Amino acid sequence: MEENTNYPYQMFAELISYDVNPEKLDSALTPNQVTNYFKTIENEKINVEKKINEIIYKIKKKDHVSSTVKKLHDGLVVLIDKTYVNTTHVDAGKTNTRAVNEKLLEVKQELISKIKNDFPHYVGENVRIPVTELIEIRDDLQRKIPVLEKKLSEAKNDERLCEIVISIFKIFIRKIDDKAPIYEKELNYHLRVAKNIEFDSDYVAIDATCPSLHELLIHWNLNSVGCVKYFSAGMQQRIDALTTLEGKLEFVEANLKKLHSIPQIEERYDERYEGFKEHFDGILVREKALLERKIAGFKPISETVKDSSSKLKVMVMMSIDQISLVLRAMTMIGVIKAKSLSIVYKMLMPFLSTEAKENLSWVSAKNKSYTGEERDKRITIEILESIKQGVEAL
Repeated sequence: MEENTNYPYQMFAELISYDVNPEKLDSALTPNQVTNYFKTIENEKINVEKKINEIIYKIKKKDHVSSTVKKLHDGLVVLIDKTYVNTTHVDAGKTNTRAVNEKLLEVKQELISKIKNDFPHYVGENVRIPVTELIEIRDDLQRKIPVLEKKLSEAKNDERLCEIVISIFKIFIRKIDDKAPIYEKELNYHLRVAKNIEFDSDYVAIDATCPSLHELLIHWNLNSVGCVKYFSAGMQQRIDALTTLEGKLEFVEANLKKLHSIPQIEERYDERYEGFKEHFDGILVREKALLERKIAGFKPISETVKDSSSKLKVMVMMSIDQISLVLRAMTMIGVIKAKSLSIVYKMLMPFLSTEAKENLSWVSAKNKSYTGEERDKRITIEILESIKQGVEAL
């Protein structure tokens, strides 16, 4: 088999997959075979160190060096994870492969340490974590969960919110058990939150009348689905409980101001979604605009349209999410006729703008029409109800 010069771990990979894989062996390794494998592994370690240096030093572009170093690091992590499976296999003892796999683990850990020491500026801060490290962290977190639950409960926090916080650690532990890839940022995030709970965060609350955990969740940027739903429901209940539009607006403005004053860490729980503050800032800004329109009433276009760089644009006092829902609904019921939904957005969106954005993307608007949030649907319905009242008054 021809050796891949950009993959220096080929011999290690073959050892792990075949030669010392308990699932592939029909008979146990002899003591002589074990001794020979130890010697082979040590010799190959020296060869791999040379190959790594050759690969990296022949690269001329700095950004290519960084990506290559990370690939070399994470490639070792993948092999460590596979070796760990061999080590813990039910037949590892019977096939006499455990000692050889443990030797492989040791050597690959040494190679990872060498890469980190030799190329610290290129490894970066978000490398993949070997399962051997994660197992220890998992066991430590499992021991700490009762302590964390007690700390949150003693602080008189809402029971449901405590469950949401603890759930992030339980989900993290399940990911480790499932051997899912886990990177340094995700690991550090969970360890930071756990430490803040266990030893009391040094964060100073902005509002003493509000449960401290509420502000901490914003500070931690804990944007889990459960956490966002909890806050959305709680905020909506408090707004609905107020009897006047002025009271609702005052509440929204106060919470918007408070949200802006709470410092938020850069890392967020779920990198797939926007940050906690960014999400709720958008919700509160839209709610504020809606309440202000209700209080002022719908004014003539000449009084509401701001200066625009394009004279062919009409400002709509709705968000792009709400506009997209209206256009899709009108197309669905046949009020707007076109060969396709795409044509509707493509023809109309260039002539519309919102308070927040002048140039609207028709592609974005079309996509948003399929993922409308319940809050945007509710606001859109309220606007349509106001339009109905306006038509009736004509």
